[in-house]
Amino acid sequence: MRTTRSLLAAALLPAALAAPCTAQSVYGDATPGSAGIAPEIWLRSSAFPGNSALTIRLDRALGGAPAVVAFGLQRARIPLLGVDLLVQSLFAADLGPVQGPGGQPGTGWFDLNLAVPNDPNLPGLRFCFQYLVLDPGAAQGLAATAGLEVPVVRPPLIVACGSAGTLDPVIAYDPLLGTVTDWNTVLGVNNPTDVQFTPDGSLAVVASALGRQFVIADATNGGARLAAVTTPGTPNSAAITPDGRRAYAITGGTQGSQVAAIHVLDLDPASPTFGRELGQVAGLPAGVDQLEGCEVSTDGRVLTASNLGLGQTPYLFVIDIAAGSPTRDRVVHTLQLPAYCTDAVPSPDGRLAYAALAPLTGPGSVMVFDTTTGLPTAVVPNVGRFPTDIDLDPLGRFAYLACGVSGEVVRVDLRTDTGTFGATLATPGLSQPFALALASDGATLWTTQQNGTDIVQIDAYSMQILGRQAVGPAAYAAIDVR
Repeated sequence: MRTTRSLLAAALLPAALAAPCTAQSVYGDATPGSAGIAPEIWLRSSAFPGNSALTIRLDRALGGAPAVVAFGLQRARIPLLGVDLLVQSLFAADLGPVQGPGGQPGTGWFDLNLAVPNDPNLPGLRFCFQYLVLDPGAAQGLAATAGLEVPVVRPPLIVACGSAGTLDPVIAYDPLLGTVTDWNTVLGVNNPTDVQFTPDGSLAVVASALGRQFVIADATNGGARLAAVTTPGTPNSAAITPDGRRAYAITGGTQGSQVAAIHVLDLDPASPTFGRELGQVAGLPAGVDQLEGCEVSTDGRVLTASNLGLGQTPYLFVIDIAAGSPTRDRVVHTLQLPAYCTDAVPSPDGRLAYAALAPLTGPGSVMVFDTTTGLPTAVVPNVGRFPTDIDLDPLGRFAYLACGVSGEVVRVDLRTDTGTFGATLATPGLSQPFALALASDGATLWTTQQNGTDIVQIDAYSMQILGRQAVGPAAYAAIDVR
């Protein structure tokens, strides 16, 4: 998944402390069952070769109802008994009755446990799943989830980077092998502020703030340096398109420098312009120099970027990046915000944008905008003090924020059909968490700590700490998970 973090947000964190108090994808439409509740489908544990604990979860079904799972290699849309069969099915398996209180709407669940063969040629393949549930409360007696497309990915790798005097680590942790290596012995980046994997996990983009470069690393070969793009401004963060062919790379500058820009980089190894700048995003207002976090929607249509607002106006920018659009790579909405904005992310479908607001005093909040109209739709208050990073789970159900002042990672419920919108659950007791990133299945997340020597793994559902991995002392500004 992703994370971005900046030098300016890091600089403000002590002031805030001192102040008084993209992966799996769901497609098609689900068919509701009893009480109008549509069953849901999602992935637990990434589908990497050799994973014997892959789980496809059915949730919010009619408790105790019989269910079937359809499995195939392609998406489809075939009308069947009042539902859309969304899988070009190779086979369907009768699961029997699902778990949960019999006859209770929305309480049924089932875990389909699968093992992925340990074949290194599998990454790049995609599989499709859908659950069908016999439900007398459905219009024609059959409820269905949406479809779930699951890519086979490379084995997991966690990379965290930051600054530590003359030693600036880019630490790569392999959780399967238990190894920790420093990519910066071959990359040679000065003050790394961000790291982003391409969706297939083959490349990583590392922002070198003091080197004024975005460096492209080979994530399959120990972080070997492949190319670098030099920029006039200070590299801060990057976001990569779902096809892995482009990066949108943010640069800023010192206060008042007015050198902020969003550079478009070519990440396609087959392209003659691989590792070069293709252009810049147009339409940024004059005077902006504090661009912060950025992210691309899962559908590849929308880029969001934030302007911190230290001594100037805090903004959320909505940028059209859809291929073929007449306004591609242009700012379509410039939205003024009421507090420092440290980061922003779009929903998977690009229809909404979530801005993390971080006042120096009092709790932070998440402000929600409609990306079509540019109008605010909701505000979630009290999400922890001074959030410096925000990320979404792959299905857009939850937002996660690293809140350094209150020492917690906070999960915010974004679901609007469950009566739980805005509900929060936190992991307390952390040492100034600064950056975070979710695994591609959305089941776990990792966070860095400004005052720590380890990175922390957290269960994204219970928000309980699963483990810690020592990475050495540094002010870790960014983390990403393959």
